Amino acid sequence: EWLRNIDGLPASPSEIAFEWRYIKSRTDLAHLGGGAFKPPVTTLHLSDAAIEHLIQKRLLNNEGFLRQRFPAWDSWPADAQLGTMSNAWAAGPLWKAPRFDQACKNLDFDFAAGPIGDANLDPTCRGEAWLNDTGNPGLRPRNLANKVCFWNAARVTLDLNDRCDPEVLYYPIELTPGTYEA
Repeated sequence: EWLRNIDGLPASPSEIAFEWRYIKSRTDLAHLGGGAFKPPVTTLHLSDAAIEHLIQKRLLNNEGFLRQRFPAWDSWPADAQLGTMSNAWAAGPLWKAPRFDQACKNLDFDFAAGPIGDANLDPTCRGEAWLNDTGNPGLRPRNLANKVCFWNAARVTLDLNDRCDPEVLYYPIELTPGTYEA
């Protein structure tokens, strides 16, 4: 539900339509990102319940596409699911990444994560899960977090002693042999 900033009451359809047209006309602010459109530029906002509903709807929709894209989705470690959902949130659930798709279908989450090393400083340490962040510095922290997710998924998948539970989300902890006993 759209609410008026001034009094928190529901906005009328004409107020919503006016705000939509106004925001679409402000192309001068588009390069600054969504934060440029906060008040006083905008006069309406979504209720918390509406935002929650939109997020849940998007996540469920993305997961539906990912289940079709990756038939073993439900058996993946939670960290691999999180990293993939993160990419789907940023790039859409149908983003093109054939080498990533093949790695994940083979449960080769190490290949998805990329080689050991600082992927922030060394591009050769970026894996197949890395989204192109050229021109979008906001993707860099997401890419670095996803690298940890896929690294963890690889550790869980390769854990022959069953010390890691694939149902457990280990992120933001980065699993190393010493932290397997989580």
